[in-house]
Amino acid sequence: MPSYSRRCMVRHNSLFRWLRKSWIVAGLALCCLWTLGCEPPTATQNVAPSQTARIKFKGPTRLANNLSMALQIEKTELCRELGKYDCFSEAHRVALKGVEPYQLSIRVPWEISPLGAPIVTERVAMASCTERAKRDFADGSKAVIFKPVVGQSEPSASAREEVVTTLYKRLLLRLPTNEEKSKLVGFWDKVKEKSQKPAQDWSTLVCFGLVTSTEFLFY
Repeated sequence: MPSYSRRCMVRHNSLFRWLRKSWIVAGLALCCLWTLGCEPPTATQNVAPSQTARIKFKGPTRLANNLSMALQIEKTELCRELGKYDCFSEAHRVALKGVEPYQLSIRVPWEISPLGAPIVTERVAMASCTERAKRDFADGSKAVIFKPVVGQSEPSASAREEVVTTLYKRLLLRLPTNEEKSKLVGFWDKVKEKSQKPAQDWSTLVCFGLVTSTEFLFY
């Protein structure tokens, strides 16, 4: 038998033994888990937080992209200072941990965010949510997110739940928990006491709350 044939047989036999050993090990592991009652952690179990977890701020470009996609508004129309300067690419680019190499010689993002960064972040969040709410309430037939509560002086709880669920799916890419949904739906009671446009203001503020959350701003 040619030598290369012998080498192939040896390799095939070794591969077969390795696969057989792997299946045996996997089977034993499954039996152990079954016997000991070991199960992967579920959403209801307490899981220790990671000691090495790191999150990063999205920055102006990623933040604008995410808001534009979630709220279905062109990036250049999300937020403009004085009606002229785009908040993400011009007015607040550096404060949002962006760079400006050409005019300010800032070639890398600042390691420590400036004092005005939280205010700027809330500014762009409020402007974007206000713009979406204004468009939806101006023409309910073309509403993207807030249609269930448009034109209603006292939206039902189910209508508010629908809005909350839609915002969670668009902004956080998940469904809200019952507790999260209950809090935001119940937030209506506080808004209607002080607002002249409770449905629109409630919609704007619920959106604002999600956009300024750690879950949305960081990755």
